[in-house]
Amino acid sequence: MTKRNTRNRLWALAGLFAVIAVATNALGETLTPEDMYLDPASVPSASYYYDYHDVGYTLSVSNVQSLQVLPALMPGSDEYYLTPGVDYVGDIAGGEGSITFNHRGPFFVQATYNDNTTQLYDVGIGFRQRPGSPAPSYNWRPSPTPGGDIIIVDPSLADSEPTHEPGTTVVKNLTTWQQVLDYLSSPDLKNKHVELGGHGGPGYFNWGGYTVLDSDSISQLDALKSHVNNLTFMSCSAAKGDEGRSFLQSIADKLGASAGYDGPVAGDGEEWYVDGYTTRYYFVGVPEPASLAMLALTGCLVLRRVRRLAA
Repeated sequence: MTKRNTRNRLWALAGLFAVIAVATNALGETLTPEDMYLDPASVPSASYYYDYHDVGYTLSVSNVQSLQVLPALMPGSDEYYLTPGVDYVGDIAGGEGSITFNHRGPFFVQATYNDNTTQLYDVGIGFRQRPGSPAPSYNWRPSPTPGGDIIIVDPSLADSEPTHEPGTTVVKNLTTWQQVLDYLSSPDLKNKHVELGGHGGPGYFNWGGYTVLDSDSISQLDALKSHVNNLTFMSCSAAKGDEGRSFLQSIADKLGASAGYDGPVAGDGEEWYVDGYTTRYYFVGVPEPASLAMLALTGCLVLRRVRRLAA
């Protein structure tokens, strides 16, 4: 090979390496799980507005030096429920950063900008809570869904309703509260455990954007006697405080049993989440043993997640 050919070959190799370097820089530096780790204690308890997106959504942020992600946590610990680098991935190139979400669930992303200021982004991937809710929502953990014979879901939450046990009847097409009452007073229904999926607050339940049931309107449930023997609320804070306990007790006195949560709850279309360290203080049943049954199921949920990670 002549010197000229050798020199041309070296120039060609140099050009190829330059193209590879430019392409690598354009693609950005992949963030490792360690890069993306966000300490749960660093996310303050506050009321957050969140952005709802589908699986595969990419959050893009400019002028950043780091992006950290807090997914849902395991019940009873600060271990991540999801897997960084698998369930969500990220990169940063020249100050342009992104996080892509490959799994449903609640997420917080903390961006640290080049001027060292920070900002938190609350992102729901298939996870629909109540935007602007007065209750803090920052510490989400998966929880068993309460088991019922019939689940009736506010259509606005239909896409985030969690998975239920096979054989459960799930109804998502009742647009008005009167339609719900008519359905539940059907002669075909006898002594059913019914769950209502919607929004709520201490001592009340909302449907279609309106408060439809509270302690002053329990009498409308008279038509449900002998048809429903347990009315459970899959909504935020219906059982919270004295108002919530009184609300559940009034319903239990009329129908036989009632249950709900005393904190924020939400689903992602597959899983069910509570906002707190453990389910112990979140699911409230009247009579009381209903809450103990929920706690017994927590171990099953943890084992299911461990098997998923091992698969």
